[in-house]
Amino acid sequence: MVTLSILKLLENNGFGEIDKDLFWEKLGLNETGLYISDIGSSQSRTAKRSTTYEIFSRGESDVEGYMMIEKVSDFLNSLFDICRLPSVPPITDYGYHGVSFLPVSTISNVGVDINGRVIYSITGQVYWSDRYKETPAPPVKAMYLALENGKALKTENEKVIWREEWKKLRA
Repeated sequence: MVTLSILKLLENNGFGEIDKDLFWEKLGLNETGLYISDIGSSQSRTAKRSTTYEIFSRGESDVEGYMMIEKVSDFLNSLFDICRLPSVPPITDYGYHGVSFLPVSTISNVGVDINGRVIYSITGQVYWSDRYKETPAPPVKAMYLALENGKALKTENEKVIWREEWKKLRA
């Protein structure tokens, strides 16, 4: 599922929208956009987990398809070392951390579709340390009570006193 997280990373960075012009493991015959396929890779017991992936591009025209994959290639090559890949709810609440991208291959022409449009691809490899469960941000309790100097009122243990707690203390 790491390839699905890479697709979400592309979505988060403006390359399209999943299931509209970003696809996982397949691209319909009349669709245009990018899709990612997991090639897999051998694993060693002591090495970080890894997978090899291929990203394909098909545009309304051959030039558009090439330009899409070129932008993705430049983006992924700039990400040699990032910390996390996002989760993809509702499919999974798990993301990946300790992520390293190796530089992707040069752009390849992998043939034409039934409509005569060229399909381009790049191949890359990604390493990660572990999956992590993303937890939603805690709900906001209330606005803190500010003093004249603009700082929150705190206890001697440096715990912020929230408005609800302040009201209870004063009652």
